Amino acid sequence: LRNDGDRPIMITTFKLLKCVNLRQVCQTYTPEVIVPPGETVQLITLQPISQGARYSFRYEYQWKTMQ
Repeated sequence: LRNDGDRPIMITTFKLLKCVNLRQVCQTYTPEVIVPPGETVQLITLQPISQGARYSFRYEYQWKTMQ
């Protein structure tokens, strides 16, 4: 996720939704990762269960501005 703002943000929740052939659990995660202004962070690495098959998912996240 990228923070294009001018203040740090904290990713408070990250939800994986509608997971198909995904090794990671389709659930809500609470990473509480701080993303500095202008920076990008990787929250999770997703992998398929079956390498030869297609996989899909949706995601949502919430964040708050840090002081």
